[in-house]
Amino acid sequence: RASPDARTEATDAGGQGQEAEGTIGVRQIDEQGGEYDPQGWGKSRSTLKGIKAQERERGRVGEGEEGEIEERKRRGKKSDLEDAGQQNLFASPDLSGDERKQQVIENQRVLVKHDETGTIRAGTDTIHTYDDLAHFIAPIRKLAQEEMLAIVLDGNDKVVNVIRHSKGQKASASVSPWTLAGAVVATPDAKSVWFAHNHPSGDPEPSMSDVHITHSLNDVLDGSGVVNMGHAVVGTTGHARIMDADGTVLMGTVAPKRMARNKAYPITERRLRYNRPYINFGSPEAVRPFLDTISPNAVVLLDSKYNVTGVLPLSDNDLKTLRHPTNNPAAARIMTALDSTNSSSVILKSS
Repeated sequence: RASPDARTEATDAGGQGQEAEGTIGVRQIDEQGGEYDPQGWGKSRSTLKGIKAQERERGRVGEGEEGEIEERKRRGKKSDLEDAGQQNLFASPDLSGDERKQQVIENQRVLVKHDETGTIRAGTDTIHTYDDLAHFIAPIRKLAQEEMLAIVLDGNDKVVNVIRHSKGQKASASVSPWTLAGAVVATPDAKSVWFAHNHPSGDPEPSMSDVHITHSLNDVLDGSGVVNMGHAVVGTTGHARIMDADGTVLMGTVAPKRMARNKAYPITERRLRYNRPYINFGSPEAVRPFLDTISPNAVVLLDSKYNVTGVLPLSDNDLKTLRHPTNNPAAARIMTALDSTNSSSVILKSS
């Protein structure tokens, strides 16, 4: 099932990379009546916006949903710099104004953002119980290939992000624990997360790979400030088997709570906004001169080719509290930086 194998991940990532170059339409899973709507496939954003505008004129979109759409539009007007949280990550705390902005520009060479690429319909935006979770993720039962999702919650158990991490084959989907956990931690207001994927075979029984990946995700999230609530596997009937954070399979299957699916919630994926890495560390000798030019304490972020994608300044206190039960542990900042720069390795410099 979900495989932590890095070689498999690299193969899948190559295929996804080619797919990303084309136009990906907004997908909507499950209509209000519970029927799968193929009309949502392949439509461009402009087409969907035009349809929603027509529906508003005809009175088909309620005030609550209209307000949610306007709120998403309002949030979308933020600059890339502000939305990515770069002001807090990639500049020294003792700088301000133009100096701070300039250091951010110099220190972040690659930018990844979480863009909406689809929606999932549900009747609740809070997940308090297992049957709430089963209801929210039941639409993925209709997918013919395995997909790995993360449902990110705030401190009140309200859904703040649904992340599509990977799309796999008929009986497997690759998972990179650091990439997925980084996307979770990078979500604003994230306090906890449920993971979920489907089994197109129909049997929701977790495989050993599912158990192992759940345990790996828990290890990565430890000390990040985001709690791993567990992992659900959905069969074709919509019933789910639940694993706890350590990968222990709980007794019995969980039926989704019955309620009208009257709201659409965004599904996001990671997308490159710009990519301008600099300085390649082709040899260990190339590292030292560069380290002499940056902050005394810092994390140098690297891509898979050992190009510098960013520099994250750290304080002495950050180094002492990398994994610490605080509101903003340094581990969370590092994971957010790994996510926003699409980095795969780091060099830690300390004075």
